[in-house]
Amino acid sequence: MKFSLSSFSGIRPATDARLLPDDTAQIAHNCTLKSGKIVPLNKDSHVKDCASSTKAVFKQAGEFIQVDFPADFATSPVNADQYDRVYFTGHPDGALRMCGKFSGSAYSTRRVYVPKPSSAPTVSASSGYTFPANKITFKTDEGFGNLVTLSPEEQTTVQENAEYSVTFEINETYYDGFDYAWNNLSPGTGLLTIGETQLTITGGEGSVTANGVTITVSKISITQHDPSAASRYHKWTSPACTVKLKIAVSRSLGLETWRSYCYTLVDDIGQEGPPSDVSDLVQTFEDYIVKVTCSPKLKASSGSSGGSSSIVFDPSKPGSIGVIGASSSSSGSSETAAEGFDGTLKKIRLYRTAGTETDADFFFVAEVDYAAEVTFTDATTNTALAERLILGANPPAYLSGLVKCPNGSLAAFVGRDLYFSEPYLPNKWPAKYNFVTENPIIGLASVGSAIIALTEAEPEIFTGSAPESMMQYKTSVKQSCTSKSSICTAAGRVFYASPDGLAPIPPEGATAVVSQNHFNRDQWQALHPDSILAASHDDKVFIFAGELVLIADLSSGLEFTTADADSDSPAIPGEWNTGTEKALCLHENTKDDTLYILLQGGSLRAFNSSEQKRIAAYRTKLIELPSARNFSVARVTFDAYSKSSSFKLSSASGSFKHTLSRPTSFRIPVMRRERTWFVDLANDRKIISLELADSTSELKSGE
Repeated sequence: MKFSLSSFSGIRPATDARLLPDDTAQIAHNCTLKSGKIVPLNKDSHVKDCASSTKAVFKQAGEFIQVDFPADFATSPVNADQYDRVYFTGHPDGALRMCGKFSGSAYSTRRVYVPKPSSAPTVSASSGYTFPANKITFKTDEGFGNLVTLSPEEQTTVQENAEYSVTFEINETYYDGFDYAWNNLSPGTGLLTIGETQLTITGGEGSVTANGVTITVSKISITQHDPSAASRYHKWTSPACTVKLKIAVSRSLGLETWRSYCYTLVDDIGQEGPPSDVSDLVQTFEDYIVKVTCSPKLKASSGSSGGSSSIVFDPSKPGSIGVIGASSSSSGSSETAAEGFDGTLKKIRLYRTAGTETDADFFFVAEVDYAAEVTFTDATTNTALAERLILGANPPAYLSGLVKCPNGSLAAFVGRDLYFSEPYLPNKWPAKYNFVTENPIIGLASVGSAIIALTEAEPEIFTGSAPESMMQYKTSVKQSCTSKSSICTAAGRVFYASPDGLAPIPPEGATAVVSQNHFNRDQWQALHPDSILAASHDDKVFIFAGELVLIADLSSGLEFTTADADSDSPAIPGEWNTGTEKALCLHENTKDDTLYILLQGGSLRAFNSSEQKRIAAYRTKLIELPSARNFSVARVTFDAYSKSSSFKLSSASGSFKHTLSRPTSFRIPVMRRERTWFVDLANDRKIISLELADSTSELKSGE
């Protein structure tokens, strides 16, 4: 009679211990079995002591963000983010926050918020044509060579169908003595120049159209002063004369359009806030100029350092990363429209409609430095408009379950409402991207091109390359999520704690619970699934339940082992959740390939990273014999021996424990004959094999 093990696998508490395969354990604690051998886990290494109030941590650029409230973190979706931002939810005031290097090399925190302007812009339109009063000349064909350009006597802003009398005074005119001057000065021909427009006058009349403006000369008169001094037979110089032109100006109004305006505020890190209310419609024509006045009317807090071009509200406190308290709040004036704004307003951006029926979007017009009141003069043509306004409100309050999507968006939820940010613009959350699930959402996960919403009933999946093209559908998994903290992604799948066990999406074959062959419902409920924390690391799912860690190894099928949640205070192998929570937060950092554990009291650990070994404990299946018998000899092979190396053979009537010091077979004292036996092995080094037999010769024979 012989029993031997040279390959070891994990636990299956759902199966009766007598019916387990020979290599399956009742207890496989503080070890990994991937190689088929029992390899002890390393102890956790101490990383740092956080404040005792810390509830969540996240490692960014070698430093740890610590907050004293449960939080969800997401790294910045912005490519090569110059501020190295991390976004997180969970603050009691409900605001989405970010931590980044906003001023120098020190990290600080800010709300993800830019205020909406407090008022709509005011607008007025006017003609774009100005009568160029100081650029008018008239050269007649009557031989005058010394005309002097003068300004018109009346208004210079052209109105529709206005008439102007323009007078030129001629100081003196040269004539020969053959004709009287006044006989040659009428009816008048010549070249009139107004700005860049030239008009040929013949017989005292002429007309020209340029840039939608028509200029018409309907009358010309030339009056010579004191003609009695003229002589018919001698050359002489006449006195001054007056040339008067009657000019009518009319406009071809062209295409009539109606447009409206809005504006946004931009802070010191380039975040653009939501647009103002829309201005009144204004009637315009092709070359009209629109005057737009924007008055945010924001009042600076007492800590303002702004001038005419910037206003500061509740500036973020500089300093290294530390505990972000739940009681922290804005120091800005409650009277301002920017309460809760932590940054500095730097720019105002103006937008307008194109004024066409086929394109009603708002388009960028201009950007200027921020001031309490700014006036724009808009002469931009519709064809020059290109950049569209990206609509989006500030993040909704009390977001939860924050995740980063593959398409550059952030996603989060409130109740049954699922929200998406504008891709690569985490401060803009357009209402058109919102979805509603049938049941309240517990948490979110991002995998592949999908966002999974785990709910109080069936999970719902949202897939698409962009928020506006997302498709929503339910899964066939009829398993609710019991704990937001249990949601994790491993091996391209989402795992979460359900009432019946560990559930995957997509499901494994026909089953919706991958652990159902390992744990029955009562055993799973003993883990208190509503308080489970889980994280993935190295193709394993680590399920923290009280003092115990359940490790699901996905690298080759599915294999479960257990470990101590706190490697410095071991639990009793095989005991389920005692109800005493050890871990407060788990954080897998892929950059340094480490699973971090925040324990009660603030101790931050790195799982399985110390040079010190845990003591691996392994209990075999119940070895059931055909009849009551006992074993006489045993041999256990370790790759190294220490004071923790032990062998224990047990039956219903008693047990024999032996401390191992070398790889030799040893005798087992005479014990009461039993039909069922089991062996407990322990070591802080690899356990290679186990053999039990009736005699030494049986061990040697390998039978």
